[in-house]
Amino acid sequence: MTDLVQRELELESTPEAAWTALTDPTWLSAWLADEVELDCVPGGEARFTLDGEERAGWVEEAISPRESGDGHGRLTFWWARDD
Repeated sequence: MTDLVQRELELESTPEAAWTALTDPTWLSAWLADEVELDCVPGGEARFTLDGEERAGWVEEAISPRESGDGHGRLTFWWARDD
């Protein structure tokens, strides 16, 4: 069995501020996990430590608001526990 959580959010924010909150490890450490390493390029590594437990994955898609052409960014990444 595979567990999948998919989440789409609409935020009251500028696209640039939301992109920073979703891609900057310092910001991510403030709300997502205790420690964050995120290489925001397709295929980049994603590592998160939460309550002493590491979760690892990869970035599938990273398109900043500036790159998108429509002013909206998109970030898709996967993560899982070792097991």
